[in-house]
Amino acid sequence: MKHCEEAAALDRDDPLRALRDQFALADGVIYLDGNSLGVPPKAAAARAADVIRGA
Repeated sequence: MKHCEEAAALDRDDPLRALRDQFALADGVIYLDGNSLGVPPKAAAARAADVIRGA
């Protein structure tokens, strides 16, 4: 269990931790796809709609 505790501590102390809330991640999902553009930001769908509408 020590590795799980260490990983949890690293997550807790990560200075970029607050940025996670800006992305559309499902609860409990660990995203490990290094061969994509990544998880979309929550604001991406609304921004794309604005561009399509010409706003």
